[in-house]
Amino acid sequence: MNQTDVFVGIDVANTRLAVALHQSGETWTVPNDEAGIATLVAPLQQRRVARIVLEATGGLELPRLSALGAAALPAVAVNSRQVRAFAKALGRLAKTDRLDAHVLALFAARVRPALRPLPDQATQALSAWGPVGANWSRGSRPKRIGRGRRPPPSKPTVRRTSPGWRPGWSGWIRTWAAPQTEPPVARPG
Repeated sequence: MNQTDVFVGIDVANTRLAVALHQSGETWTVPNDEAGIATLVAPLQQRRVARIVLEATGGLELPRLSALGAAALPAVAVNSRQVRAFAKALGRLAKTDRLDAHVLALFAARVRPALRPLPDQATQALSAWGPVGANWSRGSRPKRIGRGRRPPPSKPTVRRTSPGWRPGWSGWIRTWAAPQTEPPVARPG
């Protein structure tokens, strides 16, 4: 067993996972399915892993995090914006899966992000609904989505209520069939 701490970076893609180890520089790829996760967990359990970092990719990382957590491996998902800023500060601007995995492993070694517990199944199901589900999972009322409230009108609106005025394309238009006997009435509105 290796006595030094190993920092692992995993770049999650739709079809495969790119894995990189910080100290040794090893890289390999596994399929992004159940069999690939099993082949990923076995070699990591034989090492002294200090931190496994995955980039948060809109939910693709959650099954991988739960599989690594079930194997008692210290895995955490980090904000992709922080990792991009870290790579930019290092001058590593190339974007391939293996290079991203190396940057994630280096990020794990230098920054050492804090481990957070995974959300339970109910919270994950609610947060899959988007902002409304996330609000319910925190116990608060869902916020109104869409347009905000309109401010109250600053002056009363004018409605033409005489029999000679009817709705049309450009607002209220006067029909020529009925003569206008009374002027339009302004009502607050």
